[in-house]
Amino acid sequence: MKKFINDPENLTSELLEGLALANKDIIHLEDGNLVVNNKLKDADRVTIVTLGGTGHEPAISGFVGEGMVDISVAGNVFAAPGPQACIEAIKMADKGHGVLFVVLNHAGDMLTGNLTMKQVKKLGLNVIKVVTQEDIANAPRSNADDRRGLVGCVPLYKIAGAAAAAGKSLEEVAAVAQKFADNMATIAVAAKGATHPATDMVIAQIEDIEKKEIGLVLTKDLSRLGRDYIKTGQYTELFFPSRGVRFIAVGDGYDSAFSSTDLIPFRNVVNEMYARDISRKIRASLQVRMEEGSYIGNFAPYGYRKCGKERHQLTPDPETAPIVLRLFLDASRGVLPSALAAELNNEKIPCPSIYRCLKHPGLNPDRFSRSGQWTANTIIKILHNPVYLGHMVQGKTKKLSFKSSASLTVPEHERIRVPDTHPPIVTEQLFLQCKEQLKSRTCRKQEADGDGHQ
Repeated sequence: MKKFINDPENLTSELLEGLALANKDIIHLEDGNLVVNNKLKDADRVTIVTLGGTGHEPAISGFVGEGMVDISVAGNVFAAPGPQACIEAIKMADKGHGVLFVVLNHAGDMLTGNLTMKQVKKLGLNVIKVVTQEDIANAPRSNADDRRGLVGCVPLYKIAGAAAAAGKSLEEVAAVAQKFADNMATIAVAAKGATHPATDMVIAQIEDIEKKEIGLVLTKDLSRLGRDYIKTGQYTELFFPSRGVRFIAVGDGYDSAFSSTDLIPFRNVVNEMYARDISRKIRASLQVRMEEGSYIGNFAPYGYRKCGKERHQLTPDPETAPIVLRLFLDASRGVLPSALAAELNNEKIPCPSIYRCLKHPGLNPDRFSRSGQWTANTIIKILHNPVYLGHMVQGKTKKLSFKSSASLTVPEHERIRVPDTHPPIVTEQLFLQCKEQLKSRTCRKQEADGDGHQ
């Protein structure tokens, strides 16, 4: 399938903007990737809010409108939104008759949904949650908690929307929706594994071939299998044949069941040369962006969130910026990083890695944090980071090769530093005070260690 993506990092925002522009008579966008029914403002009935990743299982934002969903809270591709956005959506949707909150049974969606329900109850809002879990491929009905929610949510939106339009109470609308959810069934079939547009990560893994769950690999052409000619050759010449897997590259007219492999190595070399050129151009483009002061990271530093039309600017995050400021203030008074970490852990404040995963539930917390807790090292990194002064410092690492994920640390004097690119969280005076505190503490520790070894 051909598609145009200006920047994978901005895919969600641009997709939603396009959806709103194409259907401006029906929907509009609000902050937090909220897709809102234009007629919500006049609604005198039960309203419906749902959430989910963008562009998959299904594209739920496409079902916002009269008689269906009032607000869709969109996350990134393959990722649920955070609970705060859902809370704001529910508060916006509530017209005095209560809100039906529809959640599809996926791990990230359920985590966000459960956290949202805890908060709206504290706020005294009248909300009932209905979960769809109808995928018969996952588990039998007796074990419904293991069944995914798929396209069955679409008729549920319509049924619940009709009940709400008929003037039924929240309890009645929820009962109708729940009855349908409990008695429907769906199954999903995929012709090929999906890839994430930002990370290019393949959803279906090689392990499936090892388990003999896949007997045919079909790609548009050889370059889609890979542009590392050595690795691609290993797949076509050794791995696939040894496991009885048939490989077809449609565009290249290749079928391992009938075709000769004599020319395949040469095609793989050409593909790699093309990939090398593309990689060089991408690196040059990123270099220009960094020198302009644009933020190019996948995730904003703790204390900030990405903003702007192209999501290349930083603005303080109202949830975490106060925590960053608190750390600097306490550290400037001589509080040890280990003590600060203990305080935050005792207060159940999510550490940066866990907070990131809460905002992007599709992420695996184990990838970013071993303990899932605040540590002294985490706090020291924050206290040394000039981003909190409003300065952008990027290019801290560089890849060894376009074919390798391994990275090298770039010396500080070679990094790209652009001052005053975004609002600061701390003053330069406070930043220097913390730096001096950390420096003096390190010196005292070194002296103590030296004395102890004499």
